[in-house]
Amino acid sequence: MEYEIIIMTLGVVASLTYLIKIRNTISVFIVAIQIISVGLTLIVNPTFGYYVFGIAILLSLLYPVINKEISSLNRKLIWLFLFPILIVFVFGMLNFSGYNYGRLAMSIPFIVFAYAIVNKSKFKYEIGFMILFVADALIRFIGFFN
Repeated sequence: MEYEIIIMTLGVVASLTYLIKIRNTISVFIVAIQIISVGLTLIVNPTFGYYVFGIAILLSLLYPVINKEISSLNRKLIWLFLFPILIVFVFGMLNFSGYNYGRLAMSIPFIVFAYAIVNKSKFKYEIGFMILFVADALIRFIGFFN
């Protein structure tokens, strides 16, 4: 449980520092919900924080639809980034037996995030909320091997 707290705390700090730089209200709102969910998970109630994180996933899935400035390729990459996170979230919520193998799909968000970092100018508003999703994906990916 210790490495999860460290990874999510680093993710929150990185998202907060990136949040200061960006001015896109939708991205700021998604990051705020993610940070609230991490706080709820670590301090108050892990189950409630988990569901709030699910709301952040759903809002992030709607983000490419709402934001018309995103190119078609970037829209597809954001959905590719979020799809494994959503699937593993639903598997975990339903206690699906394939949950552990679904964690291996968490390598997809790492690849898309690396592409987003390399092409930072194309993902300048999205990197803020991608950071915490990558932190969550890293925790779930490491959990597969424990």
